Amino acid sequence: MKSYKLGFFVLFILCTINKINAQRRNVIDTIKVFPTTPYDHKVTTEALEEGTSSMKGKVTLVKKGNIMRVNQIVVTLFPVTPYFEEYLALRKKDDQKKLKFVFMHPDALKNRIEATTNENGEFIFTKMKPGTYYLECYFPWTLNGSYDTYTGFSGNTDYYKRNYYSQNNSTYMHEYVTIKKDGIIKKVFIQNSAFKNGGL
Repeated sequence: MKSYKLGFFVLFILCTINKINAQRRNVIDTIKVFPTTPYDHKVTTEALEEGTSSMKGKVTLVKKGNIMRVNQIVVTLFPVTPYFEEYLALRKKDDQKKLKFVFMHPDALKNRIEATTNENGEFIFTKMKPGTYYLECYFPWTLNGSYDTYTGFSGNTDYYKRNYYSQNNSTYMHEYVTIKKDGIIKKVFIQNSAFKNGGL
């Protein structure tokens, strides 16, 4: 009787350990990396104070010689500060396989300006002051395709089933822009000659 209880207890412990290990394997441990440069709220907000210059820009994306429609794409502007420069440098080291990603200070993320492109891919930022800015946007697109899977045969005939798939992706585009003095209209072009993702 005692050996039976001991065996049951050991089995219970082993099951508990296996359950805990399984839970640990299912946990996604994201590695969050932050810039070490102190975030200066005053410098960032001052860089976005009103000025007398404007940025008139256009987003262009070309695929196999054809210009893609970039209507209603959000263009985000950040002032380039020492903090933001380190953030961009760290972002190049993002590693999806290791779940390692760089994150921005919440206040730095809030201190941005956004504009939306029209049907021609054009956008504008007004009342800008001299300085260097970083503009970025994401162009969403969908990859559609099909493939055949073998299902069997009858006599000398092989049979296949056609399977269809649809995969959502996005192309990232960016540009540095410098306004050297007040009262000017700066022309900006954000472009990418081909899709970088999905093999298109």
